[in-house]
Amino acid sequence: MGWNSQAVVAGRVIVSQGEGATFEQVEIDGDGNMTWSKYQAPTVIIRQILANGTELIYADPGSGGPQGGLVASYSPVGGTDQFANPYQAGNFLYEVGGNAMAGLMWNTVAGSQPLLALFPDSDFGFTDHAPFILAADANKGLASEYQSLGLGPGAPPPAASSPVMLALWSASPNGVTSVPHMSVYGGPSYDLICDINENGITAANPASPNTLETWHSATMGTDWTGPLQYRLLPDGNIQWFGTVTPGTGATFANATVMASSGSDYEPASSHYLVDQNGSGRFLKFAGGSDHVECFGFTATGQTCVIEGTIGTN
Repeated sequence: MGWNSQAVVAGRVIVSQGEGATFEQVEIDGDGNMTWSKYQAPTVIIRQILANGTELIYADPGSGGPQGGLVASYSPVGGTDQFANPYQAGNFLYEVGGNAMAGLMWNTVAGSQPLLALFPDSDFGFTDHAPFILAADANKGLASEYQSLGLGPGAPPPAASSPVMLALWSASPNGVTSVPHMSVYGGPSYDLICDINENGITAANPASPNTLETWHSATMGTDWTGPLQYRLLPDGNIQWFGTVTPGTGATFANATVMASSGSDYEPASSHYLVDQNGSGRFLKFAGGSDHVECFGFTATGQTCVIEGTIGTN
């Protein structure tokens, strides 16, 4: 069936076909916007293509509702349709008379990555944080380049962000893929919680957000020497490893501070680690402080070998 009528009305070109209550119509206005309508009484389905490439799909727009019957949109930029309904840059599906259901979004900021967001019910909308899938290739061409796939469960309004995100990623320095990682992020700032790779599970550095934990050298007291190191474990305990030796000017009274850690590694209550050589010497980790105190040392040059973990409680 061909187009069987056409007309020019106030600068608009209207072409239609069909019979009775079932017919199709194409209208092009003076700005180059095109509206394609299909009438199947009593329903009207409209496909509208704007001059900037935006495409809007409606079902029964005359029924009203907060979305005015908008069921889908594709647009290079966000905007507002003829019924005052907002739509975002990307591909979106909507509940009829409700909120967004799902959408592939992209940002107009240079270098941004596409984001697939899933809106599970009408409690979620454009401004809330829905479950999402994010694919990214960051720092392209640099030694720090990496590819990632991020998964997040979303959070109900008015949360500032999703409570947790799982990122699957692999560094690709100069295009050569290296060790794959699975990292967990959480909290309002998406700070790193831990990382899992072929070398095991690594905690995040509590003193430096979004960096992995490493061994830290303890700050030694006057005339006490190490090396003595510590690090946070994924289970929340603190691992200590190394040796402690008093020099000629060291004092041996119990509670003498012979080393200290950072404030992020303070146990809530006191803990002890015994010399691995069975000498009876041991270290006390004072509760509520980062002090490591000596017990059982009686002479210069006595070395205490330490390997073990203490809790933060």
